[in-house]
Amino acid sequence: MAEEPSRVLALIRRIPSRLGVRLLAVNVVVVCVPIFGIEFARLFERRLLDALERLWALSLRIWHLVLDRVAALPAAVDEQRALLAALVAGDAPRAGARMREHVQAFETEILDAFSR
Repeated sequence: MAEEPSRVLALIRRIPSRLGVRLLAVNVVVVCVPIFGIEFARLFERRLLDALERLWALSLRIWHLVLDRVAALPAAVDEQRALLAALVAGDAPRAGARMREHVQAFETEILDAFSR
């Protein structure tokens, strides 16, 4: 019987150390997750920006190849004005529709220019 209380005391003494380890682990996770999350976001942002820059460079190359054969340049400017007006008004659905129309019209015009 004398051993039983000593076992209970030993378990009770280990509880704070177990709690301390668990609290330390929780604190490490709480601190590290945002740091790794921010670094992941920065890495993703950099990759996204790199991809957009490559696509922009390619679109400029295509544009310069067919610029002399594209007749609808004033129409494209009007499409961009309508897009900007929708953005300024905060009308996301209208801006999305205008952007979609603009890109599709540009694609059609470029494909037509390549076939001439």
